[in-house]
Amino acid sequence: SQYPVEMSCYRAFEELIGCYSIGGQFRHAWRYGGLGLCEDKQDRWTFCIKQSFSSEAEKARQVQNWYKQKLARDMATKGSSESVWASRSEPLHKPF
Repeated sequence: SQYPVEMSCYRAFEELIGCYSIGGQFRHAWRYGGLGLCEDKQDRWTFCIKQSFSSEAEKARQVQNWYKQKLARDMATKGSSESVWASRSEPLHKPF
């Protein structure tokens, strides 16, 4: 499958702490004009802790499903380059 089967709780926790840090909040304020709520980081860390008690097969299935749902949420709310650029069916002849 194209989705990861592992998730590092340590990495998720580091990202959460980094988001709530002064530097993380400053970066968010600079880029977006306000303080960050870090909801996506909190959701990831909470999910990771909850699924860590599952069996390996169940954990892999849950992690893949989580990434699939996250991609769907991001596509619905943030969009992607696919919403701006049209995919070519044939390559350009002598593009340069």
